[in-house]
Amino acid sequence: MCAVDGLLPSNVYTARVKAYNQAGESAYSECITLHSSSVYWFTFNPRTAHPDIQFLSNSSSLTNDHHYNFDSITCLSSQERVALGSR
Repeated sequence: MCAVDGLLPSNVYTARVKAYNQAGESAYSECITLHSSSVYWFTFNPRTAHPDIQFLSNSSSLTNDHHYNFDSITCLSSQERVALGSR
């Protein structure tokens, strides 16, 4: 399994693979068509966000892969605040 970064949402991509090892390299595989997601998914970490930003959930938890699950995010200030996320 591999992850491909930098794809744009709602796009179609064509991919093929080639193997390399001590014995040499293979021919390219048949092409396959990949469809990227129609939306971006972000993971927020409340420990790195401004203290005015509240992360709310009925069951907020840290999963095994260090992702938090929240129902909503709100700001206690009328000033602009930033919560960094990762995809």
